[in-house]
Amino acid sequence: MEELDDFTLLGYIDDVEGISFYAKKNDMGPSILNGIDSIHDTFVALSPLIKTEDHVKRMKLEVGSHLDELKAACQLNDERNVLAKMRIMRDKVNVLKALLEKK
Repeated sequence: MEELDDFTLLGYIDDVEGISFYAKKNDMGPSILNGIDSIHDTFVALSPLIKTEDHVKRMKLEVGSHLDELKAACQLNDERNVLAKMRIMRDKVNVLKALLEKK
Protein backbone atom coordinates (compact mmCIF):
# COMPACT_ATOMS: atom_id res chain seq x y z
CA MET A 1 0.00 0.00 0.00
CA GLU A 2 2.82 2.41 0.78
CA GLU A 3 4.07 2.41 -2.83
CA LEU A 4 0.60 3.27 -4.12
CA ASP A 5 0.32 6.15 -1.63
CA ASP A 6 3.70 7.52 -2.60
CA PHE A 7 3.13 7.10 -6.33
CA THR A 8 -0.27 8.80 -6.32
CA LEU A 9 0.75 11.65 -4.05
CA LEU A 10 4.06 12.20 -5.84
CA GLY A 11 2.16 12.30 -9.12
CA TYR A 12 -0.10 15.04 -7.77
CA ILE A 13 2.88 16.96 -6.39
CA ASP A 14 4.56 16.66 -9.79
CA ASP A 15 1.37 17.89 -11.48
CA VAL A 16 1.29 20.95 -9.22
CA GLU A 17 4.92 21.68 -10.11
CA GLY A 18 3.92 21.48 -13.79
CA ILE A 19 1.05 23.88 -13.13
CA SER A 20 3.50 26.26 -11.47
CA PHE A 21 5.74 26.04 -14.55
CA TYR A 22 2.87 27.03 -16.86
CA ALA A 23 1.82 29.86 -14.55
CA LYS A 24 5.36 31.26 -14.53
CA LYS A 25 5.74 30.75 -18.28
CA ASN A 26 2.55 32.72 -18.87
CA ASP A 27 3.59 35.49 -16.45
CA MET A 28 0.62 35.02 -14.16
CA GLY A 29 0.43 37.25 -11.12
CA PRO A 30 1.98 36.64 -7.72
CA SER A 31 -1.37 35.75 -6.14
CA ILE A 32 -1.71 32.84 -8.55
CA LEU A 33 1.86 31.69 -7.99
CA ASN A 34 1.43 31.92 -4.21
CA GLY A 35 -1.83 29.99 -4.40
CA ILE A 36 -0.23 27.23 -6.44
CA ASP A 37 2.67 27.09 -3.97
CA SER A 38 0.15 26.77 -1.15
CA ILE A 39 -1.52 23.82 -2.87
CA HIS A 40 1.90 22.23 -3.38
CA ASP A 41 2.79 22.66 0.29
CA THR A 42 -0.51 21.15 1.40
CA PHE A 43 0.07 18.10 -0.81
CA VAL A 44 3.49 17.70 0.79
CA ALA A 45 1.87 17.95 4.24
CA LEU A 46 -0.63 15.24 3.22
CA SER A 47 2.16 12.73 2.66
CA PRO A 48 2.28 11.30 6.20
CA LEU A 49 -1.52 11.37 6.47
CA ILE A 50 -2.30 9.16 3.47
CA LYS A 51 -2.15 5.73 5.10
CA THR A 52 -4.77 3.49 3.51
CA GLU A 53 -6.17 2.67 0.11
CA ASP A 54 -9.38 4.43 1.17
CA HIS A 55 -7.35 7.60 1.76
CA VAL A 56 -5.88 7.32 -1.73
CA LYS A 57 -9.32 6.77 -3.28
CA ARG A 58 -10.72 9.74 -1.41
CA MET A 59 -7.81 11.92 -2.50
CA LYS A 60 -8.31 10.91 -6.14
CA LEU A 61 -12.03 11.56 -5.90
CA GLU A 62 -11.64 14.93 -4.18
CA VAL A 63 -8.81 16.45 -6.20
CA GLY A 64 -8.08 14.44 -9.34
CA SER A 65 -10.36 16.16 -11.84
CA HIS A 66 -9.87 19.60 -10.29
CA LEU A 67 -6.12 19.28 -10.70
CA ASP A 68 -6.55 18.48 -14.39
CA GLU A 69 -8.86 21.48 -14.84
CA LEU A 70 -6.39 23.78 -13.12
CA LYS A 71 -3.57 22.52 -15.31
CA ALA A 72 -5.62 23.07 -18.48
CA ALA A 73 -6.52 26.61 -17.42
CA CYS A 74 -2.84 27.41 -16.79
CA GLN A 75 -1.83 25.99 -20.15
CA LEU A 76 -4.43 28.20 -21.84
CA ASN A 77 -3.24 31.26 -19.87
CA ASP A 78 -6.79 31.85 -18.63
CA GLU A 79 -6.08 33.76 -15.40
CA ARG A 80 -9.71 34.18 -14.37
CA ASN A 81 -10.35 30.45 -14.73
CA VAL A 82 -7.04 29.66 -13.03
CA LEU A 83 -8.07 31.74 -10.01
CA ALA A 84 -11.43 29.99 -9.78
CA LYS A 85 -9.97 26.49 -10.21
CA MET A 86 -7.11 27.26 -7.84
CA ARG A 87 -9.48 28.34 -5.07
CA ILE A 88 -11.57 25.19 -5.52
CA MET A 89 -8.43 23.07 -5.52
CA ARG A 90 -7.00 24.79 -2.46
CA ASP A 91 -10.26 24.31 -0.57
CA LYS A 92 -10.51 20.63 -1.54
CA VAL A 93 -6.93 19.88 -0.51
CA ASN A 94 -7.28 21.75 2.79
CA VAL A 95 -10.54 19.97 3.64
CA LEU A 96 -8.96 16.61 2.84
CA LYS A 97 -5.98 17.44 5.03
CA ALA A 98 -8.24 18.52 7.90
CA LEU A 99 -10.30 15.33 7.64
CA LEU A 100 -7.23 13.09 7.62
CA GLU A 101 -5.67 14.94 10.55
CA LYS A 102 -8.76 14.13 12.63
CA LYS A 103 -8.41 10.39 12.04
